[in-house]
Amino acid sequence: MALTNAKKTWGFGLCFLHLRNVKGFGWNHKRVYRIYRELDLNMRIKPRKRLQRKKPEPLAVPETESSLDPTGAPL
Repeated sequence: MALTNAKKTWGFGLCFLHLRNVKGFGWNHKRVYRIYRELDLNMRIKPRKRLQRKKPEPLAVPETESSLDPTGAPL
């Protein structure tokens, strides 16, 4: 609990790696996560902000009738 109070922005992953690599505990990640949840140390997962998309410009209307001919042959 002291670790999570000192590092409030650390989630489970960083806490587990700190316990494993720095403190030298050989605990299983599933055991640590179970205790982590029982102590209500779960952090809220922040939803990502949605990107505001610009409205596309309307398609240009062709001015001549010959451009509507799919074969491209002269009339």
